[in-house]
Amino acid sequence: MLNRIAVVVAGLVLVGSACSAGDENSTPDLPEPNESVPEETAANTDTPTEAPESASPSVDLGAAGDAYLEIINPVNCAAKDLLAFEADNSLGDGTVDPARFDSYMTKWKALGDARQVAYRALLDAEWPADVDPEIVLLAKDWASGAQREQSISQSADVGLYNVAVQAMLANPPETSGNPGYIRALLNLGTAEETDRC
Repeated sequence: MLNRIAVVVAGLVLVGSACSAGDENSTPDLPEPNESVPEETAANTDTPTEAPESASPSVDLGAAGDAYLEIINPVNCAAKDLLAFEADNSLGDGTVDPARFDSYMTKWKALGDARQVAYRALLDAEWPADVDPEIVLLAKDWASGAQREQSISQSADVGLYNVAVQAMLANPPETSGNPGYIRALLNLGTAEETDRC
């Protein structure tokens, strides 16, 4: 199970960003980081599906790339931290040492909170016109990922955690954004080259 969790977390990390041109009317009504979202409503969250018409074609590509990296870096680092913690505390059968359960849930919460902050920041930023629609697709992915991670982090015990993760693995998130394409559009290297953890 550890490897499947790593694949899901890594997939959510790669789905890593969201943005629109930034006026308040274009930002979707998404939950705050500490707001709990019932699972049945998490899938019905109103998220953007296309770029707002106000995307700015005059945004400097270098500045946009720097902004993108600054916003997504905390999420990538939180995911790496979670996966390292998981590997360091694995019992070898895909489970984490129950004595470290509270710390493990703290790592899940940190990842969900970082993703929540990041996709909101990306939605508030301005992007080059050709990048903006791709960022908006990733906003949808990250909104869902943040909700899932925050939900998992609220597991009261190992049994509830296992149920939450099994549900996530049985119904993996659909993704529509392509962070590799965004990195190419912004002339950025890979996450391995640019992450500063």
